Amino acid sequence: MELITDGKLMINFKKNIKPIKVKDWSTFNIDFINAIALINNKVVRYDIEQLYHIHRVYRMKVKNSETL
Repeated sequence: MELITDGKLMINFKKNIKPIKVKDWSTFNIDFINAIALINNKVVRYDIEQLYHIHRVYRMKVKNSETL
C-alpha cells in the first residue's frame, strides 16, 4: 500500500528493514504508460504501457460483471 501525503511517498514493506543514512537520492515520475527514474544522476525509463492495458481490461471485466 502506498500513501502520498505532504509531498512524501510512504511505501509499506512486508519485511523488517533497518533504516540507513542515505547519501544519494532518487526521484520518480510515473504516468499511465511509463515510469521515469533519476537514480544517481542517471535517467532510467520503464515502459509500463502493457501493464496499464492489463489493468484497464481487468477493470472493464469487473465493471461488466457487476452489471450482470
